[in-house]
Amino acid sequence: MKLSTVVSVCTAAVLTGTVLTAAPAQAAGAENSGTYYNATPGRIADSRYGTGGMPKARLVTGSSVSIPVLGRSGVPATGVSAVVVNLTAIKTSTSGWVTAYASRTAKPNTSSLNFGANWTGATTSTVDVGADGRIKLDVTGSLDLAVDIIGYYGSASGTGAAGASFVPMDGTRMVDTRETVALRPGQSVRVSLGDWDTTDAMVPRAVRTNVTALSSSASGWLATWSGVGAAPATSTVNVVKGEVSPNSTVVALSKDSAGEYGFTVKNTSNTTMHALVDIEGLYVTSTDGPFSVRIPTGPSRIIDTRYGVGAPKAKVAAGRTIRQAAPQLDWIFPLGFEGTITGAAPLGTTWLTAWGGDPYRPTTSSLNLVKGVNRANGMTLSYGMQTEDSDPGFAIYNAAAATDVIVDRTAYFGLTIDLPAFAAKQKAAEQVVARAAARPTR
Repeated sequence: MKLSTVVSVCTAAVLTGTVLTAAPAQAAGAENSGTYYNATPGRIADSRYGTGGMPKARLVTGSSVSIPVLGRSGVPATGVSAVVVNLTAIKTSTSGWVTAYASRTAKPNTSSLNFGANWTGATTSTVDVGADGRIKLDVTGSLDLAVDIIGYYGSASGTGAAGASFVPMDGTRMVDTRETVALRPGQSVRVSLGDWDTTDAMVPRAVRTNVTALSSSASGWLATWSGVGAAPATSTVNVVKGEVSPNSTVVALSKDSAGEYGFTVKNTSNTTMHALVDIEGLYVTSTDGPFSVRIPTGPSRIIDTRYGVGAPKAKVAAGRTIRQAAPQLDWIFPLGFEGTITGAAPLGTTWLTAWGGDPYRPTTSSLNLVKGVNRANGMTLSYGMQTEDSDPGFAIYNAAAATDVIVDRTAYFGLTIDLPAFAAKQKAAEQVVARAAARPTR
């Protein structure tokens, strides 16, 4: 969402009387609640080896596994409301899906990871943690499944310094190796987000990024990490020959010798491929404390064009856009939401772009699809406005072949400061990223 969109929302609040005031200030003990923390990226469960609560067997329709997440891979034993995990489907033998949700809660009618037969791929998902410190994974289909920890959100019972606040951005392309040269096996690219030393008292801690692998000569994968130390043994994006495979994930940032923050993408496989890297938002800490927080809603389906849920009951045609208005909440201003976008039964190769809905659609993609195969990707979206007179909302554009579109929401992001103050922070962050994007990366 552009700064002008935020200002338009402020104007609309004055003209229409919509309640857009900041939430009450948090008590000192609650500053951790809904703020983001980097973990130590690592694999915590794998059905191929029977680790982390998984049986040592392929998961099939009806399988339900409960994975302990607290006290593992840098996630503390207490004070955690949700975990960010990478879910990897490995050597699927049928099509299907995985539903991720908090343990000891009712199973939602949503999906976090969708897959076709004979496929290996991943989706990053934020999953609320149950009262027993676990997350639940229910399976339809047949596959091996691996779970990697990326980060977590604090709860009101957390201690220590508050975590990072989320600053959403419409997709900004930082890297496109098609314009230079493909990544060979073992080759990496540093994605710089610029110098933040004087940026509105903010320090970037992590980035929400959509990383896409394409033009692979064989099956392969990409790894992402802060760039400090060796690349992790786990993968972020898996790709098969001839496909375009995205994964919207969260990556910790590091500061390099030039004083710029960034992260690294590495081809850790044995095949050459191209990579696209798009920035969708930043997690930053601020000297004046948290200013946006994650507010869990539980997984819920808010768009399903197969049944006319939240959009017309019809496939989204090529070149068409569907839109949905933001909810009106009287207890906090909803800056945006996180969830999963799924393309179902596409009639051909296409891609979807999801954004805040303002008139300037980004040139990036949110999900890539091939004929007849359901695929999903995580996303975080801000609520934007088409015009100064319209209601805030979001939009999804379909580029080519007709497809059904499904959107599941897992949480809102809410502001804890007033809109003008947030707009200043967002503008400062956008300017730094825009300057970095304008420079050659490789």
